[in-house]
Amino acid sequence: MAKLFLGHLFQNLRILLVSNCVADAVYAVSRYMILIPLLVAYLFNTEISNISYCWFSKSLHHWVQAVHGLTFFVVVMERSLASFLYRTYESESYYQSGFILTGFQWSYALLVVVVNQVDLMGTPRVYPRLPCQIEYSTGRAIAGFVVAGFSLNIVAVLTFRKMVKFNRTLFRQRSFKLTSLTEIYQVWGL
Repeated sequence: MAKLFLGHLFQNLRILLVSNCVADAVYAVSRYMILIPLLVAYLFNTEISNISYCWFSKSLHHWVQAVHGLTFFVVVMERSLASFLYRTYESESYYQSGFILTGFQWSYALLVVVVNQVDLMGTPRVYPRLPCQIEYSTGRAIAGFVVAGFSLNIVAVLTFRKMVKFNRTLFRQRSFKLTSLTEIYQVWGL
């Protein structure tokens, strides 16, 4: 079934889909990496993790959360590229854009974690909690990236609106003839 579904998607969408599937899998693993030590500590009154392990688990968790925060942005940018280049999008190779957008998505997310950890260096390290109960982030760093992610998603919404307007104008033109099913999909494949 998955092969049938993936066979009909364009290469850039496959790249973005695989990226999101990887992020979902890492997200699930990171949640259990945090949850299991907390459950063991609660049920058996013993601590099985240390600060380094929990710091890594939560950093991994924050990384994939930031990846998911940009999913809408990268999908809209890819679909915009497909719409604006509808005549040549399939005949010419534009698969690099999928890798570039996915690379941007994961790099931005890694930057979120790195800046957060650099900002965390200046805070005192006295924790009266279990290591996996500690939040290894600062409000200042998270707020900055929430604003940046929100701004990128506003850009995506505005781009999406422009793309819809472009497609409607293109479709309404009398001289415009869609020559193939793939061109129709690129114009209306929102």
